[in-house]
Amino acid sequence: MRHLVITLISTCLIGCAGSIHQPEIPAATDTLTTVYALAHGARETNPLGFGGATLAKIIYLAKFRPPESAPQARADADRLVSSVWWGATINNLAVITCAPPLAVSLAIGAVGGWIIYNIKPNAEETK
Repeated sequence: MRHLVITLISTCLIGCAGSIHQPEIPAATDTLTTVYALAHGARETNPLGFGGATLAKIIYLAKFRPPESAPQARADADRLVSSVWWGATINNLAVITCAPPLAVSLAIGAVGGWIIYNIKPNAEETK
């Protein structure tokens, strides 16, 4: 298990090394860490449930993400959803690694998401 946790954390860090506000990476890491946590006894706390949350990510990325022809709107939306999904990933990693009380893991995820949201996009992301 320790190896898988290290792999998951490394994946997240590698994702951060690229473009932190591109939503595909945190959408995938949130989904994968949720699957792992659920498979090992965690409970889903998303009101949409695992299936609903995953479907919502797919629908957003395929249909509702602003077009590339509106770069500022796209950058703003990407920054918002990426920070939410990174926060969810961080919450999942807290649950997987140390199983804190629910309020603590949610707070860890919320703070992580807030920090990521406040990272200023680089010039490439706002083109």
